Amino acid sequence: MKALILGTGKSGAAALSYLESAGYEVVTLDDAKDQYGLEALEGIDLFVPSPGAARSHHLYRAAVERGIEVAGELELGLRIANKVCIGVSGTNGKSTLCALVAHVLSASGIPAEAVGNFGLPLVEAMRGNSEVLIVELSSFQLETARTPSLHAAALLPVTPDHLDRYESYEEYTAVKQSLKTLVKPGGQFFAGSPMEAAEFLVSTLGVSPEKFHSHAQTFKGLPHRLETVKEIDGVLYVNDSKATNIAATLFALKKIDSPSILMVGGKDKGGDFELLFEMRDQIRAIVAFGTAGPRIARALGTRLPLDLTRTLKEAFEAARERALPGDAILLSPACSSFDHFDNYIARGEEFRNLVGKVGCAE
Repeated sequence: MKALILGTGKSGAAALSYLESAGYEVVTLDDAKDQYGLEALEGIDLFVPSPGAARSHHLYRAAVERGIEVAGELELGLRIANKVCIGVSGTNGKSTLCALVAHVLSASGIPAEAVGNFGLPLVEAMRGNSEVLIVELSSFQLETARTPSLHAAALLPVTPDHLDRYESYEEYTAVKQSLKTLVKPGGQFFAGSPMEAAEFLVSTLGVSPEKFHSHAQTFKGLPHRLETVKEIDGVLYVNDSKATNIAATLFALKKIDSPSILMVGGKDKGGDFELLFEMRDQIRAIVAFGTAGPRIARALGTRLPLDLTRTLKEAFEAARERALPGDAILLSPACSSFDHFDNYIARGEEFRNLVGKVGCAE
């Protein structure tokens, strides 16, 4: 049997290791490194696209047209599931929910680990020691997942996102809702808010509401999510780099008590930036940056004070010039990071570093 893996990142590397151990002859390709044509599919029995490879990718389309089996790394993991797997999806809050559930279960004496889109790739995590895997499933991963291996699953609210990949919000929603099909017969499914979902998921493994609330109080949260970095000269610096869509940024603005200089931008995902005007009373000014900057400026530049910059550093400097004591400088980009950064973590770390330099200089 011969497999072709498209993408050599974390997911692709895990798929490579597994397939080779399973006896496959494996070929790997990466759009960033390799030049290839449809001849790459000759003799291929299994096509494994990375989550970032859309169904419109020419190799993906050709594989489907030729009747080649298509399965992502996460689907490979579902096929060999030898642990209790709990699935989580939705638009915002997935990683935090996974980490919270893993924390509560572990504190309750049930070794658990958050994996999938957050943490180790699922196929790699199957080799670990945790009894329970809390699996975060992005819409990209759900596109190629079909084996019902989940003990239970929870779907958080679905709001518009990734409209640069999907033709409509309805298509995106349908992919998210396919999570339910991955629950094994007799398993349980829940749709609702993060805290309700967390309490439901741990209850399927026997954790009482009392234990849940007790252990949840010791959960410290995750970085780059409404993370207070520092207060300098009366200005609060908040790192919310994980906010990669409009809904997440609106949520952040509602949580910040201070008037905000909002740093927003990055790689455009097709969101409706005009929705940010709903929080106009909370926004002192907007600083737009990245490749999405010009579109943000067109949407809001005549309605709110706005500076258009290119890089995160330039945006940070412009935000500092506007900030007054009592304000917050809020990095909540409403866009992905892939124009200038490898991921939201790198973007958040850059923001932290810029804040650190302000503290040192003063």
